[in-house]
Amino acid sequence: MDASQDIVVAISPEREKFFGRSGTMLIPSPETVAAFIQELPTNKLITTELLRQELAMRHQADVTCPAAMQKALRTIARRTDDSVPYWRVVKKDGSPLSIFPGGVTGQATLLEQGGFVMETKKEMLRVQNLAENLASFS
Repeated sequence: MDASQDIVVAISPEREKFFGRSGTMLIPSPETVAAFIQELPTNKLITTELLRQELAMRHQADVTCPAAMQKALRTIARRTDDSVPYWRVVKKDGSPLSIFPGGVTGQATLLEQGGFVMETKKEMLRVQNLAENLASFS
């Protein structure tokens, strides 16, 4: 399998229970994930869940592989240029991802530098007013 290509595969019977369905699954390339992130308006965020949903829809798949998505995000974050604002991808509760360089605090710092306000809820950092800061797609 070529990691630079997007692939749509059948959801294996073993994974049907995880996804709660049969159908097709997108395995996205880092380039595809990076291109999508670059489409985000500069003052908006996206959750990993919304990112997977949007990519699946654009590739006419039922779901996007969460493991492949994380791998693509780690690859993008480790590139030496800052052309892709990977730090604007957060968990569905607005908390930073530990997979990025610098971990949760590193991403929180980048989010704050981008104008997003972080708050601590239940001893976890989260983006304040997440719903207002999410990008919307039609």
